[in-house]
This record gives sequence, structure tokens and C-alpha cells, in this order.
Amino acid sequence: MSTIIWKPIPGFEGFEASDEGHIRNAKTQQQLNESFINTGYLIVYCSHYDVQLVHRLVAMAFYPTEDFTKQVNHINGVKTDNRPENLEWMSLGDNVRDFWTNPIFKEAQERRRKQMSELHKGKHVSEETRRKMVESHKKENLSDETRKKMSDSHKGARNLVWINNGKENRMIKPDKLQEHLNQGYISGRVRHKKEVI
Repeated sequence: MSTIIWKPIPGFEGFEASDEGHIRNAKTQQQLNESFINTGYLIVYCSHYDVQLVHRLVAMAFYPTEDFTKQVNHINGVKTDNRPENLEWMSLGDNVRDFWTNPIFKEAQERRRKQMSELHKGKHVSEETRRKMVESHKKENLSDETRKKMSDSHKGARNLVWINNGKENRMIKPDKLQEHLNQGYISGRVRHKKEVI
């Protein structure tokens, strides 16, 4: 039986990550409970409000980096396998590329296609039903009330103007423009650039 290796996590004093991909409190030696999030990753609560991704904490402990813009990739594609040998730092672009070219993703996509095919097997939309659906979505078949609502909503969006205060963009009605300009806003949108350190 091999011993588990625990390493401190930089920036998270009082917590350690193991070579098996788990997190514990260094003082109490108690392993933190892991929970799934909707993306399939595991998280832990380092405090009441501090929620962290397990794979990121493990990577920080075993492969320290100063570049926090990088993401952690699961080499084998299994989001719950947080062992250090399955983790690597990479840029956002490389991580997205790896996701789309990973055979595990392609297999999962094919399984989902088969499931959907089985689910809808024997269920066909008749040509008459298809024609009725297309007709019902044509603009001339809309009721006058629906057509007016659509027209009004488009007019409202066209009449809004962009303003910003150097930090955030807002859309306002033109009659409120002078009021916001007096408060220090300027007309137009601000485009945020990533700050390079």
C-alpha cells in the first residue's frame, strides 16, 4: 500500500491537495467533501463562501504557475479524475481545441445521437403537420395583436442609445441621455481589453 502525498496549495493557506486528487484541511487533516456542479466538475468549500474547483487546486499544488489566465485540462477527458498526472495547464484556445478533438467527447456525442435516435424511433411528423407548422410561423398568419407587439418591441430596441462611464455599458432611452451625460456618462460603448501584467 502506497502512502498518499499531500502538498500545500499556494494561495490557499491551510489546505492541501493529494496525489489522488483530493483536498483536505491541513490543520485538522480532514478531507473536504466534494460536490458535483452542472458542468460535471468537482468542487469543495474552502470556507462558507469560498467555492473552488478541485482540479484547479490540485494543479496549483503539484504544478505551481504564475499565469492564472491558463486553464486546467483533464488529459484523459474525465472531469472527475483529478490526479496530478491527469492534469495540465493550457491556454483557453488550446483547451477548447483539445475538447473538440478529444475522442472521449466524440464518443459521448455519438452515444447521445443514438439515444435521441432511439427516443424518436417510429415517431414521424407527417407532411401535412410539417406544412401547418411552417404556415403558422409565417408573418402573415400572425394575429394583428401579435404583429403589433413584435413591431413595438423592435421599435423600442431601435430607439435606445449606448452610454458608458468607462467601466460599464448601458442602453437608455434617448430622452434620458442628457441626464446621464450630466452624471459623467459618455455616449457610445466601451470595449474592455484584457489587462496584461
